[in-house]
Amino acid sequence: MPGPGGFVGRILRVEEDEVVFQVGQEEKRLRIGTFRANLAEWPEEPR
Repeated sequence: MPGPGGFVGRILRVEEDEVVFQVGQEEKRLRIGTFRANLAEWPEEPR
């Protein structure tokens, strides 16, 4: 459950100094170092 101003999404990729998330049908970009995140899962093998 997201907090105030938060969201639930999937990490798609990292581009230079931004992390690109999939949030619903849209992409959301956040600059590295400007946010905190909690991982919902940590897979045994990288995808």
